[in-house]
Amino acid sequence: MKKIIIQALEKTNGNKQEAAKLLDISRQTLYNRMKELDIQNEYR
Repeated sequence: MKKIIIQALEKTNGNKQEAAKLLDISRQTLYNRMKELDIQNEYR
């Protein structure tokens, strides 16, 4: 799952709203997953 989230963030140049749309999840869920999976500051 971590790799998928990172790929979505890379495709959207770090735009979390657009990345969440790509993943078909809410922005808040994306933030929660990023925290759980320790996805670091380059995307925060």
